[in-house]
Amino acid sequence: TSPKESVTEYVVTRRYGKMAAHVLLYPQTGRTHQLRVHLTSLGHPILGDRTYGGNKVMVLADIEVPRVMLHARTLGFTHPTSAAREEFTRPFPADMERVIHALEHLIAPGAQMPAGPRTVGTADEELC
Repeated sequence: TSPKESVTEYVVTRRYGKMAAHVLLYPQTGRTHQLRVHLTSLGHPILGDRTYGGNKVMVLADIEVPRVMLHARTLGFTHPTSAAREEFTRPFPADMERVIHALEHLIAPGAQMPAGPRTVGTADEELC
């Protein structure tokens, strides 16, 4: 059997020096571990991902990263019977807020943000 297509759109919203970035991910397909696989294929594994990002202790500039820093902030779908659009949003969990706050101190002055969304489905694009 041939592999199924998997596509993720992403936008880098903030860079934390050269060590990390805040990225919004928009999966267009629903493959197992799709987001983790795509970002790792670009050379930018999700912070704290020991499975796809390597087997090292996750400490970034003295910031302890307790788990995979992946959070479904907004989930949306079309209701199957009413056809109404449903959307649910949750804030970042406390441990993720702590990591983000610590990363804020690593931002390089004058860091430039990339323009517009990008799509990944192969490993030939760069994330940052």
